[in-house]
Amino acid sequence: MKIVAIIQSRMTSTRLPGKALVDIAGKPLTGWIVDRARQCRRLDEVVLAIPAEPEDDPLARRFSSSCRIHRGSLHDVLDRYWSAAKDSGADAVVRVCGDNPLFEAPIMDAAVERFLAAGVDYANTLGCPIGIGAEVFRYDALDRAHREATEAYQHEHVTPYLYESPGRFRTTGFDMSDLTHGVGKSGVRLTVDTPEDLEVIREIFKRLLPLNLQFGLKEIADLIRADGALFKKNLHVRQKSFKESET
Repeated sequence: MKIVAIIQSRMTSTRLPGKALVDIAGKPLTGWIVDRARQCRRLDEVVLAIPAEPEDDPLARRFSSSCRIHRGSLHDVLDRYWSAAKDSGADAVVRVCGDNPLFEAPIMDAAVERFLAAGVDYANTLGCPIGIGAEVFRYDALDRAHREATEAYQHEHVTPYLYESPGRFRTTGFDMSDLTHGVGKSGVRLTVDTPEDLEVIREIFKRLLPLNLQFGLKEIADLIRADGALFKKNLHVRQKSFKESET
C-alpha cells in the first residue's frame, strides 16, 4: 500500500496572506512542513498540492526540488486532493494542512500504523493540540467523496463527507495522548492562521531550535511549564468550523 502525505497550501490565505512563505527561524513556513513530513518513516511520498494560480507560482518554484508539486483548484480543495492522490498513485492519504509547521513525525507514523491495523476508510487523531493532529484515509473513500459530495464546505475542507454521516464509511479515531507529553490537554494553539499565531510559533522556534534541531512536543511541554504566558497570546483566536466556507 502506497501512503502519500498531501500538504495543502496556498499564498492567498484570508487571515494571513502570503503565510505559506513567511519566514520562521530562517525557513519558510511550508519548508518546515515539508521537512517534517519527509522525516516520517511510514510515508512513501510527500506531495505539495497548491492552486494553479499565478499567486502560487512562487510556492511551486521554491519547493519543486524538495517534493512532488501538484497544481489544482483554488477553492475546491477536495478536487485538488483527489487529483493529487490519483496522480501519485496513492492507496492511502495523510492529510497535512499548510498551517502546521510543528506537526510530529512520530504521531504521523503512529496514526498510519494504527489506520492500517484498523482496516478502516478514515481515521483522525484525538487528544492532540490544534496544529498537531492528522487525518488518514483510503484513496477509494476520497474518490467516492469526490464523486458524491455536493456542499461547498465539503469541497473546501476535503474530509467532512468522509466522517459527518455515521455509517457512510468505516471511521474511527485514535487517542494519541500517550505521544503528546501532556500538551494535548493544555489547550494551546500550535498552528498558523493569524498574525498572533505566527508570533507564538516564531517564538517557539526561537527558543527551542537552538537547543534541539528536531524539537517536538516534549520540548514544547517544558516551555509551557516555563512560560505559560507565551501560549496565551493566541488563545483568543477562533478556530473555524468545518462547515464554514469562503466560497
